[in-house]
Amino acid sequence: MSVSIEEREACRPRGNWGVCLNMKKTEMGQTTARDRALAAIRELPEDATVEDVMERLYFLAKVKEGMRQADAGQTLHNVEVSRRILG
Repeated sequence: MSVSIEEREACRPRGNWGVCLNMKKTEMGQTTARDRALAAIRELPEDATVEDVMERLYFLAKVKEGMRQADAGQTLHNVEVSRRILG
């Protein structure tokens, strides 16, 4: 079974593929941002704060952007990253 980038992005940080594979699909076969957000929120503990929710959604958005960049070949070699950080 093939997993779409959107499903992988929504689930990777928690590793809960079961929840994400059962998310509703759009007519084009993609999960919606709303569905990915709801799935992420459902996985938070019952006592999660609004700040926890915002942090989680922000994290997932950044993971999605990073994966989009990686898929587009916009990556750096670890040696270049070290050079940029350490000078």
